[in-house]
Amino acid sequence: MKYKLVMKDSYRKVDHDRLMAVSDDVDFVPVYSRDELLKEARDAHIVMGVAAELRDILGVCERLMWVQVGGAGVEWALFPEMVKSDVVLTNARGIFSEPIADHVFALLLGLTRGLPRALANQRAHVWESFGAHELSGKVMGIVGPGGIGAAVARRAAGFGMRVVAVRKRADVPLEHADNVWGREGLGTLLKMSDAVAICAPLTKETRGMIGWKELALMKETAYLINVGRGKIVDEEALLEFLKGKKIAGAGLDVFGTRRPPQDSELWDLDNVIVTPHMAGNSPEVFERRTELYCENVRRFVAGEQMLNVVNKEAGY
Repeated sequence: MKYKLVMKDSYRKVDHDRLMAVSDDVDFVPVYSRDELLKEARDAHIVMGVAAELRDILGVCERLMWVQVGGAGVEWALFPEMVKSDVVLTNARGIFSEPIADHVFALLLGLTRGLPRALANQRAHVWESFGAHELSGKVMGIVGPGGIGAAVARRAAGFGMRVVAVRKRADVPLEHADNVWGREGLGTLLKMSDAVAICAPLTKETRGMIGWKELALMKETAYLINVGRGKIVDEEALLEFLKGKKIAGAGLDVFGTRRPPQDSELWDLDNVIVTPHMAGNSPEVFERRTELYCENVRRFVAGEQMLNVVNKEAGY
């Protein structure tokens, strides 16, 4: 059987060439506009690299069998029609773990070593020495230790930190972790951690899981780092805790909306570092994405189990 694969073009030509070379049973069609995408998708078996267009594609595509998305989070793709359909959904989880874990520590070190203050002084040509904090001997709490959380744990151990974690399945071991609890251990984790890294996907269970009650459990000297999804944390509550210095600071790469509103106070707080959802960026990610896409195309044609199949009911 000949399969038609339509991919929204946001990749390098070398990636196109590699995908085309995977199998003679696949006709590879790159598209460069929304209109072209919807036209070509009507008779496609596979669609890759789409996001906002997915709902429309599902409405017009008559032969669709598989959708491969380029990111790890898929909450946006799990609308009722997609969940009920027989279309297989795969994501790109795993390819971002290393740069996101690096980013967790970039944010954490920036906060503990006072880099925002130092950079402001540099711009103002001010020479000022001030206190800072070290990570060795501190506790890193990881919420949602999948691939990203595991990479964070490995780095935390390298800094001489104790690692504790909360995950859906506490029976799944996490290397470098001293303790792994189920959701019921969240309160304990928040109370004992000096840094809390949110690495979980956004699901029905994780939406709003860090709110007023949970933030109140954190130490006043603790830092919150969110590289998971913004809606896991109650942003209004977090803002009040940061303004009142009830926690030491926050490093935020994700927000409740795509970006904070221009008038959000988060932009100007001296104990917050804001980055524009860039934690997963690196040249190496492109290579890993291409390898994943090619391997999944090979598996699809061969009738084998594909990598990163999303459980549409569970949400990840």
